[in-house]
This record gives sequence, C-alpha cells and structure tokens, in this order.
Amino acid sequence: MKKLLIIAAALMALCFQMSAQDRLYDNEFPIGDVKLLDGPFKHARDLNVEVLLQYDVDRLLAPFRAEAGLPKKAEYYPNWAGLDGHVAGHYLTAMAMNWQTTGNPECLRRMNYMIDELAEVAAANARNNASWGVGYIGGVPNSASMWTDFKRQACVRPQLSSFLRILTCSFTESSPSSRMSPSIAILQSAFN
Repeated sequence: MKKLLIIAAALMALCFQMSAQDRLYDNEFPIGDVKLLDGPFKHARDLNVEVLLQYDVDRLLAPFRAEAGLPKKAEYYPNWAGLDGHVAGHYLTAMAMNWQTTGNPECLRRMNYMIDELAEVAAANARNNASWGVGYIGGVPNSASMWTDFKRQACVRPQLSSFLRILTCSFTESSPSSRMSPSIAILQSAFN
C-alpha cells in the first residue's frame, strides 16, 4: 500500500507540473517560425543534423521490436544498456524539430519511418502481449515482466527506475495540450 501511495503522489506531482507547464509560457510560437542566418548557431544546427543522419534508425528501433516479439531488422547499439528505447524517443523528437526548422526531407522520411515502425510495434504488442501490451510502445528490457508486475501491483525497485524513465519521457516529450500520456493511461488501467 505504501508503494502505491508513493507512486500516486509522484503521479499527482507530475500531473500538476504538466498542467502548470501549460501556463508557464504564454508567448510560444511554432519552431518553424525561427530561421537561423549564417553564423555559429546555424553551423551548430547543421552539424547536429549531419550527425543525426548518420544513425541507423533500425538500430534505434531494435529494442522496441525485440520487446514486441517482432523479428529484428538490425542489432542494438552497444553501450546504451539501460537506455533501450529511450534514445529513440529523443531521436524522433530531433527529426521532427529539424524537419520543422530546416525542411530537410531526410528528417521527414526518418520521422515517418519511425512512426510507421512504432505503429507496427504497438500492433504487435496488442497481439503478442494482450494481457499488458495494448497501447504499449516501449523498448524497456523485460517489459513483459515489468508490466505484469505492475498489473499485479508487485512493483520492485529495479523496475521502478525503468518506469520512472518512461514517465519522464512521456511528460517531457508529449505536447503540452495532451491531457495524459499513454504511459500514465497504461499505469492507471493497471491499477484499476
């Protein structure tokens, strides 16, 4: 019961922070409205895009496919143990932001490819992991064990760190207008 109360308190704090974030910046504008002129900022942005386009998207998506029970298209990136799937979320955000600011068609192509692949992962999770995977898109190692334990309310500390990483990603990378992230919705359904 104590663990459930701690999780509930953390969720309430995160929900409050998310709703407060909506009111924090009343002067927002679309990122595509910003045009960098020649200089160090544009050079840095262009270099960033160049480096991002060197990543193999299938390798970034490998943890998602593995956890959904799909055949692998590429090997995982080594040295990112514990960040399985996490980096792909940042990469997808970077593709979207850079497509908006540069119009680079390769950023758009990669973004759309990732979204299509993640839709396939979601469908596979719903099909292959019906007891816990409906609506789940994630590359967290041992997702089946983690979400099954959450459904049984048997959360243990190592899984909690993975879960908090999911919450962090879902809150920081969801749009301010979304009422609830998919991860929160899954957690709520697990405790109902």
